[in-house]
Order: sequence, then C-alpha cells, then structure tokens
Amino acid sequence: MRDALLLLSDEQDIGVSAASTNKIPVPGAANIGAGEPMFIQFTVKTAFTAAGAATLTPSVRTDDNAGFTSPSTLLTGPAIPKATLVAGYMFALPIPAQGYEDYMDVYFTVATGPFTAGTLDAALVHDLQTNV
Repeated sequence: MRDALLLLSDEQDIGVSAASTNKIPVPGAANIGAGEPMFIQFTVKTAFTAAGAATLTPSVRTDDNAGFTSPSTLLTGPAIPKATLVAGYMFALPIPAQGYEDYMDVYFTVATGPFTAGTLDAALVHDLQTNV
C-alpha cells in the first residue's frame, strides 16, 4: 500500500540528473519511522535506454526549505546500470530514522548518460512490495 502524500516520483521521466518530482515535508525534523525500518522503494515503469553505458544513482536528501537550495545528502544508493533498469524492476533504500531537516526528496544522478527513455516511481514505504 502506498500513500499518495509519500510519493516522491510518479512515472518520472529520468533523462539527466534531476530531483524527484515531489518533496515530502518532515515537520519539526521528526524521526521518520523511529523504531520501525522505513524504505524508499523504486519501481521501473518504462525500461531505461541510452546510447552509452548509463547508470542511475539515487540519493536521499534533506533541506530546511522546499526549494532545496542547500540540501544535505543522507544516503546514496548504488549505481544501477541501464541493463538492470527494465520494466518491473524494483529496488529499495533503507532510510535513516534521524538527521532530517524540514523536507526530504530523492536526487537521481545519471552518469555516462543521458538516458533516452526510462520512467520510475519512488515512494516512502513501511513495508516493501515484493510480489511480481
């Protein structure tokens, strides 16, 4: 189950490095899921393609303003090669419970790109969706 208010990307087209479409407010720099693990789950909706050997690296960021003028990176995931980013592929990042300012988002870094196609969803979740 996903909450629309916790959706960071909804079939977001990723061609070049970019932030997630949505930001999640973290009022009062609350601890997210204190005592319970939380994840950002990513689901590839449309396969990623590129002329070169492009990779996608997601990072969880936080900032004290919704414009993300001075973000801090809390966590950086692995670089995922385009051959892995096929439709239906799912991966997740366990996120830290502390260290947040007032907002969080995901930044997608594209290396040796750009991607010529590819969309994905990203959502803050408590439990991972694992059925295919």
